[in-house]
Amino acid sequence: MSQNTTKRSEKKGSSGKPQKSRPSKGRSGKKDDNVNDHNQSQRKGNSNEQDRSNNSKRNGNENRGGRSFRKENNSGRDLYPNHASIDECLKRYTSNDSKLVRGKIRTLPGGGKAFVSCDRGFYGKDILVDGELGRNRAIDGDSVFVEIIGPVSEMGKAIQIDGKRSDKINTDQKISVKDFMDRLKLVDEKAAAAPRKQNMQEEKTSSGIENESDNMHYEEYDVDEESNSSQRDEGQTWQDDEIQCDLWNPVVSIRKRKTNGQDITSSTEDDEQFHGRVIHIVPPKASSGNQASEINPSNESFLVAKAHRTIVGTIAKAPGYNSNRYLFIPNSRCLPRFMVPPGSRPQNGQNEGQLYKADYVYGSWSASDKWPPCSNVKAMGQSANVEDETQALLLEFGVGHGDFSPEVLKEVESSVESGRFREEGSSDLGWKPTPDMYRGRKDYRKERIFTIDPTTAKDLDDALHVKQLPDGRVEIGVHIADVSHFIPPGSHVDEEAARRTTTVYLVDRVIPMLPRPLCEIACSLNENVERLAFSCVWTMNMDGTLAKKKSKDKLSKEDEVWFGRTVIKSCSRLDYSTAQNIIDRKVAKGEKEADPMYWPKSRQPTGGHTIDEVAADVRLMHKVAMARRALRFQNGALALNGIKLAFQMDDDGKTPSLCEAYPIRDSNRLIEEYMLMANFLVAQRLITHAEGLAVLRQHAPPTNQGLTAVIDVASELGYTIDGTTSQTLQESLNRMGRECNDKLTMQCITELIMTPMRPAEYIAAGQFESIDWAHFALNIPYYTHFTSPIRRYPDVLVHRLLQATLDGKEAVDEYNQSEDEIQTICGHCNDKRMASKKAQERSDRIFLSIFLKSNPILSTLGVVLSVGDKAFTVFVPSIGVSGMVYLDEHADVYEYRVTKNAESGQRSMLLIPKSSEGSKIDIKILAKLTVSCHCKEESPIDVKFRIGGCWEERR
Repeated sequence: MSQNTTKRSEKKGSSGKPQKSRPSKGRSGKKDDNVNDHNQSQRKGNSNEQDRSNNSKRNGNENRGGRSFRKENNSGRDLYPNHASIDECLKRYTSNDSKLVRGKIRTLPGGGKAFVSCDRGFYGKDILVDGELGRNRAIDGDSVFVEIIGPVSEMGKAIQIDGKRSDKINTDQKISVKDFMDRLKLVDEKAAAAPRKQNMQEEKTSSGIENESDNMHYEEYDVDEESNSSQRDEGQTWQDDEIQCDLWNPVVSIRKRKTNGQDITSSTEDDEQFHGRVIHIVPPKASSGNQASEINPSNESFLVAKAHRTIVGTIAKAPGYNSNRYLFIPNSRCLPRFMVPPGSRPQNGQNEGQLYKADYVYGSWSASDKWPPCSNVKAMGQSANVEDETQALLLEFGVGHGDFSPEVLKEVESSVESGRFREEGSSDLGWKPTPDMYRGRKDYRKERIFTIDPTTAKDLDDALHVKQLPDGRVEIGVHIADVSHFIPPGSHVDEEAARRTTTVYLVDRVIPMLPRPLCEIACSLNENVERLAFSCVWTMNMDGTLAKKKSKDKLSKEDEVWFGRTVIKSCSRLDYSTAQNIIDRKVAKGEKEADPMYWPKSRQPTGGHTIDEVAADVRLMHKVAMARRALRFQNGALALNGIKLAFQMDDDGKTPSLCEAYPIRDSNRLIEEYMLMANFLVAQRLITHAEGLAVLRQHAPPTNQGLTAVIDVASELGYTIDGTTSQTLQESLNRMGRECNDKLTMQCITELIMTPMRPAEYIAAGQFESIDWAHFALNIPYYTHFTSPIRRYPDVLVHRLLQATLDGKEAVDEYNQSEDEIQTICGHCNDKRMASKKAQERSDRIFLSIFLKSNPILSTLGVVLSVGDKAFTVFVPSIGVSGMVYLDEHADVYEYRVTKNAESGQRSMLLIPKSSEGSKIDIKILAKLTVSCHCKEESPIDVKFRIGGCWEERR
């Protein structure tokens, strides 16, 4: 991704405060990552999936989105409307036609409904695109232009043909596309007057942190006070909250949304939701073909290569066809089935448990084809084989980045070669800064700095120090690897990092964002070696609040914060387990030598620092962090932590021999508190000095409908959940935890609340209203990511912007990227981060399935989370996973009856055993039952649940 070096356009008013940029607006487990970015990506639409897809298992006869396989369209007539030309769409788009929306389409599992976020904020809620005709050959993840039809409230009137809903393609229906389109032209005038405001779209859920002068003064900063007058009546500012000021002391005056006791999502409830139809699909840039290179720079065949998308799945015979036609069934239930080319068929016996890949070429799906065609169908390997399954997920989620190119490796070598040296007693080359690299940096090499990371971590990008001050306060230093020093903007390595955007952590491997000489050597803050860092140092009180700078015996509004480039030398490489042992006083209690069982020799201090000194630092940091954490949750921070699995491998490195929940300790929380604080302080610096260019991490409130459903479930159990704000939501959960004697019920309610939570996203501040910068889960007005530049590209952008603010106003004015360019990069980072998360979760699921293949769980507790017509979702607390239980797989054991509550719409089931030995089982939300967990070996491999009976009987 090349970076434009043109000077950014001015976006300031006469007051020097940032103004909104009104043109286009684009739409990605460790430490600060776990703040409500968690578990959203794989949670979307469980109940929707049940409604659409539980007629059968995943085989060639399964319906998606209410669709059934029908005979091939042999009439030659069009089944789909023709697409508008790109010229027509762009002409309407550039004229600010409010009836035309551009964005990425997100299809629910099963294919019934899809949503598109308006990339210019004309609509406060996502545009609903209903059914196959509405999607008009667009598939999940495509960039599309959508024409607004009308409000969803009038959708039943707008999309009707002869009194029947027409959201499915029926090849037998005797109506022409022209007739359909004529009847569809009931466009409500409300669409033309849709609200044109730049705020966050209703994000569909997928189921959650001066070098220039030591006396820098922060003025109280009102963002967009002239242009944002609508905020004046929306409620108090964040600065009106006393605890908020003690914890964070926000210096940017931003108003909170006024709730008046309404649901936290009510800020968008006044925005009517509209629905529309896809009129054009924008193909991605083609990356196939022979690329130009230094060997053959004149080769431009890639310029005519057609854009395509590689999909992963299985093959099944197409019902209604002769035996020579097959369908390609993607692993992702958000994608449609694809028609395999005529004559293509698996060899005898090859299809059993076989994984395949195929290409879908954009533009190949004609208006007369029921299914999109695919080509280049190839076998990938066997299901339940670790390597084959992993290669499939890398391809499916687009994170199989491959090796770094020679150009990238050459640049990396050039950037580190001057610091190379031969490490004593090692066969590898080490690295240390050269004297030239020290210039302009503050020297922290004599400070007692250490790292705390997962046991197996190799890319150590953050270190800390703590110092007790004479006045009783403490100095905290967070030191982050100075990755931007090694990556010049626009270089080959920068473009590759921008393309990957994130390191992908799978169970058995890591796909790095940066080459090893950077991520594991020169940038990694390893112990007992000098490293370049970007540091944030501030002062805190022992009660966890921020200390104010003392000036003439009075407190000023300014926090005591210093930012700057440094050189450090970590004295100890602690892991979370060792740090917890120190906190629990299992070690370093005054003994002469530490017990290596609790503090391994390899992790003990170097450089003249003692175990007692480091242990005292860890305990002091823990004391302050826990006091701060208590205040944060008192002030409304929300904690919804799902279970993360950890695996122990056999000697072959491929077969899991042990699977347990990853432990979250106080040592993890200690690190989290200081990373959150550093990220907040950097965000504040960027807003006050880089203004609209600031890269922020925004987290919108949960969706209204999903949260309301959870509140209703809790109410039926006798518990009240107040969803007015994140604070009232957390207080409700805390109160419920005290009142509820059943920890399992609490765990399941928490699991349900995760479903309507939206994922956090990177944004360019100037592309959004300041009121929408807020981070819902953290309950703070703004936030960013500064602390992990080795594994997150947005952090690299933040480092560059932070340095520009330290270099002065001219450096910010001359910054080489505009708000629009930064927002485009943020949108790409959001996409790749979500893809990475899905890949990581899929890897966990593969290894759990393989573990269950050898170690099935024959009897354990399951809790019902949602109920469909022919399936229900069960959550298994012992392994922290949920999945579908299909009733057709139990047809030999149970009959069933489904009832639906007319008032709430909730379904329940009664399972009736076919034999006289069993008992009836009531299946309703939060019902407990006994289940067994096995490996579903047919592709795609997954966890398979079977009903064992009533939990009360088996307990």
